[in-house]
Amino acid sequence: MSSNEDTWKDVGNNFAALGRRFKEHYRETEDAPSSEEVKAGFETIVDGVERVFSSLGRTIRDESVRDDAKKAGNSLINAISGVIEDLSTEAKGMMRHRPSDEDGAEADPITEAKAAADEANDAVDRLRDDLTSEE
Repeated sequence: MSSNEDTWKDVGNNFAALGRRFKEHYRETEDAPSSEEVKAGFETIVDGVERVFSSLGRTIRDESVRDDAKKAGNSLINAISGVIEDLSTEAKGMMRHRPSDEDGAEADPITEAKAAADEANDAVDRLRDDLTSEE
């Protein structure tokens, strides 16, 4: 058996031992709930989960919720777009104040940052178009 298999076997054994300890302590508890009380508790939990998912389903189908989600998404896109525009403006300003390379060097970090900002602006525009298009 490989060391990985041994390691995972140890993990399983250790968790099994831990589970036995919990079981022992639970059985020693004087005011432990009966199996019927435990079953009723699980039924209450299951009922609650079913209600949550039912409510979630109704919420997702609600047109006003969709509109609110679009508005929230658009405001996030606008905020991201503003940050990208600020970065782009800052990068352009840095390029104006940077001495030019006389040896015709390849793309510098500022040029690469501007290109990345332009690509990010394009991505934001595509995302905005996707959110606002009616399907």
